[in-house]
Amino acid sequence: ACSASESGLDRAFEEAEAALRRGQLQNALVLVDEALDAQASSAAGSAVAWRFRLLRAEILIARAELQEALPLLTAALPSESTFDQLRVRQKYLSAKAQVVQGSLEKARATLAEGTGPAPPSPALAWEMAILQGQIELRLGRWIEAETALNAVAAEAGRAGDRYRQALAMNNLGMGRLVRGRF
Repeated sequence: ACSASESGLDRAFEEAEAALRRGQLQNALVLVDEALDAQASSAAGSAVAWRFRLLRAEILIARAELQEALPLLTAALPSESTFDQLRVRQKYLSAKAQVVQGSLEKARATLAEGTGPAPPSPALAWEMAILQGQIELRLGRWIEAETALNAVAAEAGRAGDRYRQALAMNNLGMGRLVRGRF
């Protein structure tokens, strides 16, 4: 059974992630910072703390505050296997930051090396494939982009993940609009 503090942290994470998805970046950042402050130094190196730090980095990337996000993306996570998924997420966020910086080929390479010893969760794999599709679109690699995005739209749809399905479909639509194929 989860402790009350664990369920509270899970709820705080979900609220912050939802705020990020809605584009309420300041609210998301406040929620993450409050959760990190509540954990204080007692859990500073925990997987939960790192989960919040990486969400903080994602929010900072969305705000184009890369100088503040980059230290979180280059920090070494503990080597325990409980951090494997977080290492994959860190690589994904590094690629996302590289896209914001305009380093598309570098981001493409970062994504390719991003899985490490453990495969990403389905949700993270879809996020990585969506970013891959965005990169391919920006590089003019239409077939590769549509293949990746169509796969995510179908898989996420089958799994009931409407957010990632819609994100993939939105990117497909924008790619077609850019090429005049709407």
